[in-house]
Amino acid sequence: MTSLDPAAGRAAAPLSFGGPLTMLTLCLCGMATGLAIDLQSVLPATVATLCLGGHSFVGSLLGHASLLPATNLFMLASGLIAIGLGAPARAGSGGPAGLRSHLVRGLACNAAMFAGMALAQWLGPEVATGLGLSWSLSAMMGAMAAGMALGATAVGLPAVLRRARPFRPAAGRAAATHPAAARAA
Repeated sequence: MTSLDPAAGRAAAPLSFGGPLTMLTLCLCGMATGLAIDLQSVLPATVATLCLGGHSFVGSLLGHASLLPATNLFMLASGLIAIGLGAPARAGSGGPAGLRSHLVRGLACNAAMFAGMALAQWLGPEVATGLGLSWSLSAMMGAMAAGMALGATAVGLPAVLRRARPFRPAAGRAAATHPAAARAA
């Protein structure tokens, strides 16, 4: 699928659905779906104890992996699906090198989202206490989602900034190319 570039009157690059926002959305859906499955065999109080307890970072990761396998697997699968959604557009536009860089960026995004989520869950109680707030299950879920969003943003922002180009009219064509310049003339 392509979009029309109105300025050039030609087809723009193919639309891609495999970026950080897609990955964040799919991983949040995978987390919710996996958690719904895991809660069929694990009591919510057990999950709350795991999430709200003062465990070490590694202990928290191991506890989540053992008690919430569907949550972890669905989030991982969602991340891989998000990478795959953008692969056809990247393969057509950049060849094998474009596909490799897309895969590396996708894996980096998945890892950054996981790190953001894990760090938010681990550091959240201390930050909340320092701010005079109570650390609850809903606060923890919000902090983990925010950590995932920050991880996705950290990976996706450089690509957005590379594509952003400030407006610079060509000499002698300012009035013809930019509406503000035409009004000023």
